[in-house]
Amino acid sequence: MISHSVISACRSWMAPGLYQALQQQHPHLLRRVIFLTGDTLSEEARTFLEQTEVPRLSKPFRAAEVRQLVQQVLQKADA
Repeated sequence: MISHSVISACRSWMAPGLYQALQQQHPHLLRRVIFLTGDTLSEEARTFLEQTEVPRLSKPFRAAEVRQLVQQVLQKADA
């Protein structure tokens, strides 16, 4: 079985729309979402991430960190 995750940049104008679209059209994918963040987050983005509890990685990060988080998210989603 192949498992998939959704990895996206977290921009204050984009992340809530992506999350809402997944919530409405593909709710089963919400457990598989990971956001990547840049330097400082706006208050709006920070609030969004806290409310949704979506896993995230802050830049800079290493490829190994991405692989580890993807593995954790997929294990949790498949449990």
